[in-house]
Amino acid sequence: MGVPEHAKQKHITSLRPNEIYVFGSDLKGLHGGGTAYMAYRKFGAVLGQGVGLQGQSYAIPTMQGGVETIRPYVDDFIRFAKEHPEWR
Repeated sequence: MGVPEHAKQKHITSLRPNEIYVFGSDLKGLHGGGTAYMAYRKFGAVLGQGVGLQGQSYAIPTMQGGVETIRPYVDDFIRFAKEHPEWR
């Protein structure tokens, strides 16, 4: 299964009903810039929630440390994705 054409564009501006926008966040869920702001403005990210499913988005905190700090959150996302094959 390949990447849908609309997802290959430089900036994702819309999602199909079964798609999730995965973005890097901070633990405080400030969503003030970059992809986090896009997730907040367009895909249901919640201010104050820095981890997990929010609307049609999924936050992975990436701003607080290196790979070992981020790894548990990535593992949680992988587990979530396996448990929810209906989401893409």
